[in-house]
Amino acid sequence: MRATPPAARSPYPGLRPFERDEADIFFGRESHVDAMIGRLARHRLLVVTGSSGSGKSSLVHAGLLEALETGLMAAAGPVWRFVTLRPGNRPMNELAAALIAAFGGSTSSDDIALRRARLERGPLSLFEQLRERPLPENGNLLILVDQLEELFRYRSLAGREEAEAFVALLLASARQQEVPIYVVLTMRSDFLGRCAEFDGLAEAVSDAQYLCPRLSREQILLAIEGPASVFEGKVEPHLAACIVNDMGTDPDQLPLMQHVLMRLWEKARARDPKAPVLRLDDYIAEGGLKGSLSRHADEILAEITHDAPQRAETTRRLFCLLTEGEGENAVRRLARVAEVMAVTSEPLDEVATVANAFRAPGRSLLMPGFDRPLTSDTVLDISHESLIRQWQALKDWVRVEAASAEHYSEMERRARRWVAGRAALWDSVDLDGALA
Repeated sequence: MRATPPAARSPYPGLRPFERDEADIFFGRESHVDAMIGRLARHRLLVVTGSSGSGKSSLVHAGLLEALETGLMAAAGPVWRFVTLRPGNRPMNELAAALIAAFGGSTSSDDIALRRARLERGPLSLFEQLRERPLPENGNLLILVDQLEELFRYRSLAGREEAEAFVALLLASARQQEVPIYVVLTMRSDFLGRCAEFDGLAEAVSDAQYLCPRLSREQILLAIEGPASVFEGKVEPHLAACIVNDMGTDPDQLPLMQHVLMRLWEKARARDPKAPVLRLDDYIAEGGLKGSLSRHADEILAEITHDAPQRAETTRRLFCLLTEGEGENAVRRLARVAEVMAVTSEPLDEVATVANAFRAPGRSLLMPGFDRPLTSDTVLDISHESLIRQWQALKDWVRVEAASAEHYSEMERRARRWVAGRAALWDSVDLDGALA
């Protein structure tokens, strides 16, 4: 029997990334964490890059942060204050809110606006604030910006200016040596070329980049078998070997592996709660690595529409709202529940019913976790972009939505030309399409 129970609630997180308190089930990345700590110690800036699905966020949250708190960066020590955020469309706002959350204080909109105004005084504003109100003795501050590529989605001059100020503040904070401020960024590698859009970012990334490696066969086996053993479970050897062989070079291999293992664990625990065994026959029945995720999402959709067919349209609109772009360029998009309510024309309880079905325990296809009740201000997010690429129904919805948007834009252009006297009125076919 274990002397200490596992901190994690389940051996496999499913589609979402590992969290900070799940280091005890995060296996196979020890050498990668060591390399990251060395680079962070040298530069005070670390840029973790890799393709979508390569495990960047998990590597930082469950690997790097845990290692820092255990004192593996000897020169800095084990006392850390972590400020974690995603930049979204308002990066300075997100940084202000994350700082308040890390240091304590009111998170009202007025307090966030005040903290943001102080940050906007210049690139060294955070350094100056910490010089006035120092960190605890031997303490360090780490700012973790996950999914930095969100910065490249600004659509206005004001958005660009805020993004530039945000990047300048991060780089200046890491560059100064008086206050121990460290900065860690994660970013999809296909956005690397766009770093040149920000002054100094391309050079900083070149010096501090850590490309997230693929796991070896031995490391994959550790990631499969290690978490089950923490929970007194086992994995059939033939199943482990089959999953390793199925991994291949698919960019979604890690989230798909975690998802199917989560599903197999639930089946194994239902059979024997005390000593669960993950079986190969369950894996085959699930559709294997490739089929499990799409099959699972379809099951949830069928469940919520069985007695309420109208929820199919609510689900379609919800997931299209949470997806930006199409095909290989499709990415996750954050949306508040209030925005979902406006787009679906459904009340809070109905939106919550649909969203909760996809974020319930043993599912985790949407975030935040099921333990957080939904309000109109809650921000919803797809747990991982692999769902966008793997769920066939969602791919179809997004494709139709993109075609509809293109048709609408064409109608707008033709209407402007007609107003200017450079186009004729629509014929019956055009009119039918427009009305549809």
